[in-house]
Amino acid sequence: MDLFLIRHAQSENNARPPAERVADPGITSLGSQQAACLAPAIGELGLSRIFTSPFLRTLQTAAALQQATSLIPQVKTELHEVGGCYHGHLPEQKRGAPGMNREQLREAFPSFEITSQIDSAGWWASQPFEETNDARRRAAELLQWVQEQFGHTDERIAFVTHADIKQLMLEQVHHSPLPFAWNTAVTELHMATSNWRLVEHNRVEHLVPEFHTM
Repeated sequence: MDLFLIRHAQSENNARPPAERVADPGITSLGSQQAACLAPAIGELGLSRIFTSPFLRTLQTAAALQQATSLIPQVKTELHEVGGCYHGHLPEQKRGAPGMNREQLREAFPSFEITSQIDSAGWWASQPFEETNDARRRAAELLQWVQEQFGHTDERIAFVTHADIKQLMLEQVHHSPLPFAWNTAVTELHMATSNWRLVEHNRVEHLVPEFHTM
């Protein structure tokens, strides 16, 4: 099995100072260009499944990949960014936000497969801010889940996700720091004989240099 960890295209929060960031931003016009450049490169990978975080920026990125692959993205709540969906940028200000609910997701992305975990309360349901240790445990559980589900197969799986949770997943595999991921960067992991191997990290050949953003 091959697992591709794909960071979303540039979000409006990536382009804003921290004090102006919002709970669930979409991608910028540059982000749309990045996703358009990413799509044909992903189309050449021979993916068999796409799983995406429920944040708007990952959903919009996954929509571009859907056009290139004809695969139906599956919304997987556990792929969300570290912290969950929240308002506020200072530790004492952070408070949970609902995230998109089932009907909002259906309206905006009618062809996506939406997990039954998401209901009218929103995918995050205004839970408290997720701490790093909880996120680290979630990253390990994500890798364990995909290994149990697909590790014995030749499937090629994509996780459309976020920089920080991606780094925590790589921490489980590589055990040493890796460079922060560019927007739409692709990292490839291979599973063989119950062990993960890092094949390539932070691939952005699909982007011209002026499209490189963090």
